[in-house]
Amino acid sequence: MIITELANIFLTVVIFLIARIPVSASDPCTTKTCLAKYNKFVHKHVLQTDFDRNSEPAWESYLKKQQLWCRTSTQSFMEANQNVESICTSGLRVKNSGNLCISRSKMKVYDVRTTKDNNGCRINVSVESINVIVACDKVGNRCLPVHYEGNRTLQANIMIITKLAGISFTVV
Repeated sequence: MIITELANIFLTVVIFLIARIPVSASDPCTTKTCLAKYNKFVHKHVLQTDFDRNSEPAWESYLKKQQLWCRTSTQSFMEANQNVESICTSGLRVKNSGNLCISRSKMKVYDVRTTKDNNGCRINVSVESINVIVACDKVGNRCLPVHYEGNRTLQANIMIITKLAGISFTVV
């Protein structure tokens, strides 16, 4: 009788603990980094001001003001209200990827492409809803994004394996 009660208590505690384990296999934030790396990520990928997202001249103005104009051929931006930071704490780990995590749900991403020619730079903006992949590092005592992973092949073919109580789940 006492053994049965102890077994039931043990089972209840184990179920409680398993229910609290995040779906990701382990903490992606094994590398510590400084706040500057996170701030640089935010500056380069999280939109800081309100402007007409459908206007290429407004994008050009934003990029110039942020000193990002024609920095690279493709830049990706997300809205600040999408809580990009949550990818590192509640997203899923990308298999065999070190500290890469992918958002559980799709996020709006603006891809801004610039091409250089004799007249300077030309801009083209497209928007899509995708699962966002970021690299996460420990900043202070928080797990935060420090790099945007723009690999579209990885996006299209991503397979995430997590292990929870010895059971493998595959998310495509």
